Amino acid sequence: MKIVTLIPSATEIVAFLGQKESIIGRSHECDFPKDLSKIVKLTEPKINVEGTSGEIHKQIEVILEKSLSVYKVHVDKLKKLNPDFIVTQSHCEVCAVSFSEVENITKEHLGKNTKIISLQPNKLLEVFDDIRRVAKSLNVDNDHNNELINNLKMKIFLCIISVLILTVNVNGQDGTSNEIILPELGDRVSGAVSAAQEKAIGEMFLEQIYSQAPLISDPLLFEYTEHLIYRLSEYSQVSDRYFNILLIDDDSLNAFAAPGGVIGINGGLFLNADNEGQFSSVLAHELAHLSQRHFARNVLKSKDSNLASALVMVSSIAIALISNNPNAISVGPAFLQSQNLRYSRLFEREADRVGFANLVKAGYNPKSMGEMFENMNELRRLSGDLPPEFLLTHPLSSSRISDAFNSAEGISEEGTKKDSLEFGLMKARLEVYYENIPSNSLRFFQSKVNDDPSDANIYGLALAHNKNNNFEKSIELLNKLIQKYPKNLVINTTKVDILLSYNKLNEALILVNKFLEISPKNYPLSISKSKVLLAMERYFESEEIIREQLLRKNDDPELWLLLSEIQRNSQNIIGYHQSRAEYFILLGQDDRALNQLEFALQLTQNNFQVSESLMNKIVEIKKNLNNSRGL
Repeated sequence: MKIVTLIPSATEIVAFLGQKESIIGRSHECDFPKDLSKIVKLTEPKINVEGTSGEIHKQIEVILEKSLSVYKVHVDKLKKLNPDFIVTQSHCEVCAVSFSEVENITKEHLGKNTKIISLQPNKLLEVFDDIRRVAKSLNVDNDHNNELINNLKMKIFLCIISVLILTVNVNGQDGTSNEIILPELGDRVSGAVSAAQEKAIGEMFLEQIYSQAPLISDPLLFEYTEHLIYRLSEYSQVSDRYFNILLIDDDSLNAFAAPGGVIGINGGLFLNADNEGQFSSVLAHELAHLSQRHFARNVLKSKDSNLASALVMVSSIAIALISNNPNAISVGPAFLQSQNLRYSRLFEREADRVGFANLVKAGYNPKSMGEMFENMNELRRLSGDLPPEFLLTHPLSSSRISDAFNSAEGISEEGTKKDSLEFGLMKARLEVYYENIPSNSLRFFQSKVNDDPSDANIYGLALAHNKNNNFEKSIELLNKLIQKYPKNLVINTTKVDILLSYNKLNEALILVNKFLEISPKNYPLSISKSKVLLAMERYFESEEIIREQLLRKNDDPELWLLLSEIQRNSQNIIGYHQSRAEYFILLGQDDRALNQLEFALQLTQNNFQVSESLMNKIVEIKKNLNNSRGL
């Protein structure tokens, strides 16, 4: 295989994929990896590069005005090499040889056997897509390629966070004291990392997860989790109670809090908690990380030689999610353990102490945190060399477990709550969700009901029957629960969704309307009604409901995606492209959002008001893209 690379990034990508020895020709600017001197140079600039930046700029302007290429291609040399692949770019006429020129040369002098691979990323994440395309074209082993890309993602993400940390004003301490001083408004912590900087880091982190991590799309589950977090926050010391809550589609035990109020919860946290008290103890712990500003204080405590330890609280989770590599998460904590384990333990204990106090204030059984730690410890014992992800970022020692139980001593359990029906229902939903074989799910819950005919187990059995297409049995079990809990929104919304799935649209609509009278604008009920109306082809009403929800949840990508689906079905193509654009903006994919808006603009014709709005939005996105590219 013979490869020619006409831009430095192309050379680096090909070498990165293990194909350096196949490179037979390069651009004059390719200087990495080393030892490229023997490889034929195929380009040279048409300008004098020894001048000042102003002089070079003027030369380039003259060339571009004449629609000429800035670079000369040595056609004879290229023809003699006769490569199988030419890797170049198509974005910029100044950055490398003109793409159209490469196309013409290939067509005239090389023929059909030479394939052109064009790099065309608009943002960082698309660089990885380009690497995959090159790897596929060069027939690089897919597993090997994915491993290389995952490792690269980890390194890049760590670098990004490092830069962010290096740009803040770090008023360092000597690091010799073990004393933990809680932050106060206007103290040195804010000087290390301001609230605005934390928010910016959180937004970047959120964008990475939205674009890369699988999320659970379950309005009932989200509503329950959101309500619980906000309720717990009322008893916490968090000053800014605006949270971005993420439900990660992963059945492993994990939860995290990132700067800017980002709280992530794996589906596996529900599976490994026995009751709401245990589940809430983890949430209280994560809220304590936010209220005590542990990220900022990590930065404050760090030395220039040890700034990487400040990355761990946000980067380790993000790396694991972005790379889709269950082992990747160990990179961050492993470094921490070698550099600053004691400091990490202090912060974890502080989060335990503050979280415990808030958990008790919220009315939960004081033993809940210790019991949850015991569950984690048992899971660690059973896992062997691969402990739960939560324990990799939140090291669990025997002293932490004993401290949790010691704190609970002397506190009355009378009047406290360990569990709720809603938690049991949510756990059952996920137990059914994560069982890939429907018949196994049915056997599992039938066995549970036989041993313990609790309401949550009956609910799980109803869902299992639905998963096995046993509509009548599923509805029968739900109706039994409804007789016992006639106003329970979770159970009734579930019935609506099952009626919808079997096209029982009129029944579903009657039921959902009944409960929306009780709980107007309820999020899960509203989503269910919108979907029922969509199935009934009552598009205007369906869209109206989603727009009402967007007034409260304008930053919810799933709502914008559903709105675009409604508009597509109603043939509102302009609206469809606009909603898709909003969806991509929230994912941090401004280039794709721009494409959607430009499609919409082409369809506006003489509608001046709509076209003006679109053009303003396009200008805004282009500005953001240029800023991100440093233009």
